[in-house]
Amino acid sequence: MKTMNYFIFLVLMLLVWSCGSESGTNENKSYTVIDSHRMVEDSGYYNIDFEFPVFVGNDGENPLDKLNSAISGLLDTAAIYYWGIPLDSVRATIEDSEASGSYVLNNKYTVLDTSAHRISIMMETYSYALGAHGFTALHTYNFDVEHNKMLAIDDILDLSGEENIATLNALLADNFENPEDCFTRPPTADADFQLFGLSLEYLVFYYEAYELGAYSCGIARVNVPIQRLIAAGLWKGKD
Repeated sequence: MKTMNYFIFLVLMLLVWSCGSESGTNENKSYTVIDSHRMVEDSGYYNIDFEFPVFVGNDGENPLDKLNSAISGLLDTAAIYYWGIPLDSVRATIEDSEASGSYVLNNKYTVLDTSAHRISIMMETYSYALGAHGFTALHTYNFDVEHNKMLAIDDILDLSGEENIATLNALLADNFENPEDCFTRPPTADADFQLFGLSLEYLVFYYEAYELGAYSCGIARVNVPIQRLIAAGLWKGKD
């Protein structure tokens, strides 16, 4: 039985040699974005379908190995993390339990920003392990191209005091859209918040199902304008 690591390695190798398409053309960029959608494995016991980006440095250099490794690391461990069993145990588990259905693991992504100095990606991983329903987990990757490092929220915002955190939470509440009143809790964030992304105009905050309301409400997304963060004295990043 082939392992998840083998599948991801195979996909990455094919991507590097493929003719990808650059997202957000910018002659000042030090990298190229290769977009891909590839079915990794489909059987009667499980279905794995991954879509993810790969970044390749120009002129044969690749300063983005840290970002690529973070993304491929998630995909390489996704089966055991979300299903609770390794890939090669799925068939035996289904046959022993006489369960109906099959395991599912899908991944898709959205590129929020690919500028010369930063990359921001939001990834959605849907998993189903024969329970009542599946679940969509979120992961965000915010990468400082110039300094070759992943960005945390306190690299972007000054959240050093309770007053600044209160200001941010007020902005989150002000920009929170809840037209059907499904969500019952207001969005909040602090210096430990991780599910955020950066676009040209917004700092985007994501909340998984159950965080702000019932499962049926789904994922919440709050777009806080960068200009409002600047005006509030919270912004530390590049606009």
